[in-house]
Amino acid sequence: FEKHREEITNAHILLSFTYAMQPGAFSISAADLLGVLPNQTDPLNLLETNPSTLYSSIPIQLKNPKSFASKLKSILAARKESNIAEGELIAIPATPHPGTLLLLHRLPSSRFIQLLAINFGRTKVSEVIEIPEITQTTAIDMMTKLAEEKVFSSARFSFSLPPLSARAFYFQPKYYD
Repeated sequence: FEKHREEITNAHILLSFTYAMQPGAFSISAADLLGVLPNQTDPLNLLETNPSTLYSSIPIQLKNPKSFASKLKSILAARKESNIAEGELIAIPATPHPGTLLLLHRLPSSRFIQLLAINFGRTKVSEVIEIPEITQTTAIDMMTKLAEEKVFSSARFSFSLPPLSARAFYFQPKYYD
C-alpha cells in the first residue's frame, strides 16, 4: 500500500477533477476527503471502527498545497468561477488515443467553449483539435488562469497530457492579464 500511495492519490485527484469539470452536480464525501480505505479483513465494510486512511485530517491537508484536500479546493474554485455546473455538453471530439477522453462544453454565462481533456492512459499524449467555434479566441488553462499557446485566428488547438492526468481549458475572445 505505501509504495502505491502517491499513485492512488493521483488517481483520486484525476477522477475528482474529471467529475468536477463537467456540467451537473458534483459531491464528495468525508470518506473521500480523508481517503478512507476499507478494513482489509472486510473489504466491503467502510464503517469499520479503525479504517485506514490515505490522507491526514482536513486542517492538516489544507496546510499542504500538494495534499488531496488542497488540490480539491483549487478544483472546486475553478468549477465555481467557470460555472461549469450549469454548462452543457456540446460535443465529444474523436481522438486517436484509446485512453483519452475529450469533452466540449458551453459555459452558461460567458458562452465560452470549455474543453475537458483526460488521459487515463499510462503514456503521454499529444492532441490536436479543430473546432470552428474557437476561431478568434485565446485558450486559457482553467486551473492556472494562464494563456496557452494557440494562434488567435485559428480553429486548431494543440496540447499535451501527461499519463493519468486531466486539463481543462476555456476559449475566450480576448486575453487580459
